[in-house]
Amino acid sequence: MTLVYTDSVGIKINVTTNADLTGYSTLELLVKKPDNTVESWDLVITDVSAGTCYYVTTETDFEDIGDYQMQAHVIFSADGTDLYGDKVRVHVYEKLEVS
Repeated sequence: MTLVYTDSVGIKINVTTNADLTGYSTLELLVKKPDNTVESWDLVITDVSAGTCYYVTTETDFEDIGDYQMQAHVIFSADGTDLYGDKVRVHVYEKLEVS
C-alpha cells in the first residue's frame, strides 16, 4: 500500500467480506484508530457476488499518527447472519508541515 500521511484524502482502501452480499442490510468498514476509538465508515460495493468493497478517505479520517485497524462487517437481516471480512492495517505517518 502507498504511504499514508495525516489528513490524506482520496486513499482507496479495498476490503473483502468473503461472502456474497446479495440481500445485506448493513455493510460497513469498522475502523479502530490509534487512540482505540472505533468508527464505522460506509463501504462501496465493487462486486456483490465476490463480496469486494472499498472506501475512499476524506480529510477527517486520518487525523492521528499511528496504526489504524480496519475490517469489513456485513449483516443479513433475513437470517441474522453477522460476518466479518479480512483485516487491513494502515500506518499513518506525520506529514511535513510547511509554513
